Amino acid sequence: MKRIFSALLVTAVALTMCIGAVPVQAQENTTNQTTAVEQDNANRTMRIDSTTTITSWHYDASSQQFVLQVEAEIPTTLTGAESLPRGEGMRSAGIKQTQLYTGSNTVSVPAQQFEGVAVISVTTPKSIQEERQVIIQSGERGDNNPLSTLGGTSGVFTGVLSTVFLSLLAAGFVVWRESNGVEVAD
Repeated sequence: MKRIFSALLVTAVALTMCIGAVPVQAQENTTNQTTAVEQDNANRTMRIDSTTTITSWHYDASSQQFVLQVEAEIPTTLTGAESLPRGEGMRSAGIKQTQLYTGSNTVSVPAQQFEGVAVISVTTPKSIQEERQVIIQSGERGDNNPLSTLGGTSGVFTGVLSTVFLSLLAAGFVVWRESNGVEVAD
């Protein structure tokens, strides 16, 4: 009876170790995403055309929209269109036109997240004449870890260790059950 209780206790501890590794990986991913959101604003200024510049921007995930600060030297129309993040696929997307006045303007462009990323393209009539646009993307599209589908590096190592441990436990159980010697089938 004491051996059975010990074997069940060891099995329960091993299973708890396996299950406990998954939330740790989830916490690691959350930390990576927070770091990506807290980027430096140095790369957030860009000219749309020769007279219009985006001076800052951020993505508000709660309202699912980009908020742009735009400086315009002359009145113009800004068009913000939701775009598909890189990769193959198709979906419907929104588009919004806003009248810009000379000076500083605040513009909101709706954009839903797709696989954790929101992307918009921004143009003006003059930028179309100049054959250019600005693409703005929020966040990051994963951590480029080839083992991320398996729970990341810690998830793979935990899986390997738990498999080895449970195999040793099963082998020990078989040896214990056959303590009278190996039974040979006739």
